[in-house]
Amino acid sequence: MVSQTPRQACGVIRLELGVYVLGAIEADDRSAVDAHLACCAACRHELAELAGLPELLSRVTADDAKSLAQ
Repeated sequence: MVSQTPRQACGVIRLELGVYVLGAIEADDRSAVDAHLACCAACRHELAELAGLPELLSRVTADDAKSLAQ
């Protein structure tokens, strides 16, 4: 693995936060995100902002999703 600067690592981790908060992340990726979150306040803050996403998505019906996709 190529060494990354903290800023590059944040960019990679932030791409994973959506699937992380939804619980759909792979185990290896979850470990990497967990390790990064343990030492990065900025990414923890971004994760906290996404915390309500699962509840909001649970409100979307299949019909709503179909009409938005058209």
